[in-house]
Amino acid sequence: NRVEHYQRIREAHFDLVLPSYRNDDEQQLMMLDHCQATGLRGVVNVKRLAPPVAEGPPPSNWKELVQAAVHRFSQHPALYGYMVRDEPSAQAFPQLGRVTREFEKLDAEHKTCVNLFPIYASEEQLGTDTYESYLEQYLKTVKPPALCYDHYPFMLHTEDRQDFFQNLELARASCLKHDTPLWIVVLSNWWQHFRTPTDAELRWQTYGALTYGVKGIAYFTYWPVKEDYAAVVDYSGSPQPLYHSIKKLNAELSVLGRKLATMKSVAVFHFGKDIPIGCHRLPEDSWLGVTGDPPLAIGLFHNNAGDKFVLVTNRNTKQVETAALQFPASVTRVSMADSTTGEFHHLELRDHTCQIKLPAGTGVLLSVK
Repeated sequence: NRVEHYQRIREAHFDLVLPSYRNDDEQQLMMLDHCQATGLRGVVNVKRLAPPVAEGPPPSNWKELVQAAVHRFSQHPALYGYMVRDEPSAQAFPQLGRVTREFEKLDAEHKTCVNLFPIYASEEQLGTDTYESYLEQYLKTVKPPALCYDHYPFMLHTEDRQDFFQNLELARASCLKHDTPLWIVVLSNWWQHFRTPTDAELRWQTYGALTYGVKGIAYFTYWPVKEDYAAVVDYSGSPQPLYHSIKKLNAELSVLGRKLATMKSVAVFHFGKDIPIGCHRLPEDSWLGVTGDPPLAIGLFHNNAGDKFVLVTNRNTKQVETAALQFPASVTRVSMADSTTGEFHHLELRDHTCQIKLPAGTGVLLSVK
């Protein structure tokens, strides 16, 4: 918990520090001090206000505890918000809603944060018979400032999970219905039955999320869960190989994220021989076409002025893919955003087609006029 560790976090282009569940209030205040010193913001842990249902009802004085947390943390300049629960059952949603309303009443300037289960959680964990119902009940009951869930697809001893994009499909649909921003926690270390992703697999997760209109991306984990584990850094805070990958990746995501932040996700389609489960091919009557059948995810966006944007992501984590995109005759200019500067550069159109090369797992943002 030293300030130089937070400086290293900031140098990797992170904006937000999420809490360790082992830290007490004094350690959390120290965390916020370090965030302030290094240009970061922090989330503090107040999970005891809505405990897991299996641990019994919430404390009878939970309102006083909310008031105490607001009194303790709300005036700190580096505070982003309060982490209320991680992976709750739907049975906890009523209390999470009450806690959320109380925080909003007492401290409207800061967000409450809850992280939901992924699609592969059991019915017992979810507390509902379907994942769609789980998301719907959460958004209707809690009315959160954002919907956040985790999904870890890369397995150590078994086949990788195949439902990463299906989870995005369902979460995106729910968030659009309730006009709620979508966040995701992706995998960045080996732990228990998960394996460390490659550089391209990190990109596949994050660019795939951007393609679905995700507004916030967190990593599990930056710091190792236990002393004999390694993540983005080791237990002493020394950078591991993924640190350098994430530093470069976060720089790109920050640039593209500023472009996408105010855009609305209009549609998402896929190409390739194996369309991810629960996902959709581009319809034949679409204004956009793709030559051949490369493994792509394509997100369509509009900005506030109604201008069209396309985020094209390579779903292949092994190699570069070339995409030939076809546009109607009414399209006279296609430009690609530079991932380091954000500036759009014109692409050559031949017979209403432009070609782009996509590194493994990586996406590009196009402006279409």
